[in-house]
Parts: sequence; C-alpha cells; structure tokens
Amino acid sequence: MTVEFPQESLPRRAWRRLTSGKFLYLSILVHILFALIAVALVVQVISPKREVVFTSAPPANRPVEHEVQMAKKQKSMSAPAPAKRITTTGLSKIALPEMPPMPSMGASIAASMAGMGGPTMGFGAAGGMGSGSGTGSGGIPFFGVRDKGQGLPGIFYDLKQTRSHQDAKVSVQDYHDTVAKFVNQHFSEGVLTRFFRSSNPIYAPQIFIPVIDAQDGPKAFNLEKQVKPSRWMIVYEGKVRAPEAGNFRFVGFADDILVVRVDGKMVLDGSLANVTGWKPVKIYPYTLNKDRTVGFRVGEWFRVNSGQEVDIQILIGEQPGGLFYAQLFIEKEYGAYRKTPRGTPILPIFKVARVPDPALKPGVDGAADFARNSSKVWMLSDQAKPGDLSANLLNP
Repeated sequence: MTVEFPQESLPRRAWRRLTSGKFLYLSILVHILFALIAVALVVQVISPKREVVFTSAPPANRPVEHEVQMAKKQKSMSAPAPAKRITTTGLSKIALPEMPPMPSMGASIAASMAGMGGPTMGFGAAGGMGSGSGTGSGGIPFFGVRDKGQGLPGIFYDLKQTRSHQDAKVSVQDYHDTVAKFVNQHFSEGVLTRFFRSSNPIYAPQIFIPVIDAQDGPKAFNLEKQVKPSRWMIVYEGKVRAPEAGNFRFVGFADDILVVRVDGKMVLDGSLANVTGWKPVKIYPYTLNKDRTVGFRVGEWFRVNSGQEVDIQILIGEQPGGLFYAQLFIEKEYGAYRKTPRGTPILPIFKVARVPDPALKPGVDGAADFARNSSKVWMLSDQAKPGDLSANLLNP
C-alpha cells in the first residue's frame, strides 16, 4: 500500500527553505553586511560634525599661545645681553683704586693756590720727597721726609748699641727705664748721649703710622743695615702755630711708645707699655683691623690762642720688634665730630703741614678711623728751624 503525503503549498515550501541550514547562514551574512554598511554610513555622517567642532576652536587659541611663549622665550634669551654690554660693576672696580689720591692731592694744591700759607708737600712719580719706608699719604713716608721744613724734625736712637757701635747691654727693663728717665727729665738729650743716633733728621708732617713692620723705623733713616728692629726710639720736636683759639687735647696710641709734651708739660702718654706712670683721662676704642681693636689714650686739655706758637715734642719707640704703629689725633673741646658705631668721636689727625690724608682704609689697613679733609693744621712756625728746642738733639 502506497501512502501519499499531501503536496505542500508554495508559501510553506518557501518558508521551509528559508529556515533550512544553508539559507540561514546566508541570511546571517547578509545581515552582517547590511550592518557594516549601516555603520559606515553613520560614521560618515557623524565624523564631519565632530571634525568641525574639533577644528573650530584651535585656530583662535593656538596663535595667541604661541606668541606668548615666543615672547617669554625672547625675553629670557635677551635678558643676558644688556648684562654683557653694560659693565658698570667692572668699570667701578677698575676706577676706584685710582680715586683716593686724587681728591687729597687736589685739596693740597687748592690749599696752596688759595694762599693759605705754610709749608706744603711736593709730589713726584716716586714720591719725590726723599727716602723713607712705607707710604700712606699720596707717597709721603710714614716716618717723615728728607725735605727740610716739611714737618717736625726727628732723630733716631738705637738703645741696643753705643755711638761707637758697641753692645750697650740694654735689657728690656733697661729700655723702659731709659725712656721713663728721658721723659721725666724733660726730654734731656743727656740721657741718650751714649747711644747710637742718626746723623741726619727726617721731617714728619704728621704722626700717623699704621700697623707695619718695626724694621721700617730704622729703614726710614737708611739704617736698616746698622740697626736691628727693636729697642729703638725717635724724637720729634719743633714750634707750631695753633690754627684757632680753644682748649685742645691729644688722643693717641702706639705699640709700644708714644709720649707728647706741649710747652714742656707732658699731656699724653699713649704707650702700650706705660713707663711714665701717667694716667689717661679716658679711653677711646678704635678698630685698626679685624684682629685688633685698641683703646686710644685721651690726654689732658691745654689752652692756646689763635696763631699762638707752642713747643711740641713727640716720642715714639719700639721695644721687642715685630709690628709697630703710632697714631696721633687732636681733639677740640666742644668740637662737633662724627662718631663710630661705638660712639667714639672720629677726630682729625694732628698735622703740622698741609698734606693729603693717608690713603688707608680705617679698620682694615691697621689704621683707626679719622676725620678726612680737615683744614685745622698746626702749621710750623716761620721761626721753627732744626735746633730751636734742643741744639744737642738735632746737631750730631
């Protein structure tokens, strides 16, 4: 018996084929392809919009940012250029060392041209003022010059040897005793008769010697080959005229000996080794350099009238050798003076001739602070010639 199945209609047969395996795979591929095409179309539509949004902003901002960065770069790059072209600091370092002597010399020359009178100093390429050791006043030797009449005449003594160059057998205590005896006997040359002395004087316009080698003392008298730099002394004396009326006093200090007499009276012992027993009125502290601050001795007041002549005697000396210094100021009662940070008055150097101020840095070059360009000079008297006070001292 034959069984016959009913014949399928066309729609049902088509659906069966669609749902068959091979056709299903083909359908899936068609759908994937369609999806890819759809995605590509969407990307093409959206991308131009995003590109417009992305590119619209930068054109307005980037040039400004670039200009600012370039300006900063140019500024930083161009900054060093002025520093290379404008060398103010370099020029000042070269120019400054030349300046200190100029005003002083100018002041000295101007003073002479103005008819101020009195002795003045001459200047040359090498000092032009005779021999001497160490200079600090535009070429002026610290201990004095050879030119007669340019300052207080000074005679050098060596207490270690006799006039015949024999050993004087003078100990440290003997040296101090001899200095004290000489001062207490009113600078009597008889006390020094047996000791070696210089044959010629030198002339000191001021006593302002910074911290130097003690050998410079004998060297100033051309005696460095004959005298060792210890237990020596120098005596300066002459007549000077007071620049104005008033009460004055000396302020000074020396390592080792500094004694001053006015008209036969001792008014200051500024010695480190005080051998006279004289007591200072007070102490003025001054800084000589970073390692040395000392107390300058303040002397007794003495009265003078304007133009009055007074006898002045100054003794300086060195005992052990090594370093030496002696600095002497003059102070007027009720005088208006600038002051150091410690409150110490800054005083003028005691001068007996119109000379430039020492070319020294106070507190650095072994010198106390001093008033610059002071016009108050105790001028040498017209009658102040070597030997006025003591013919024996100044005539070998």
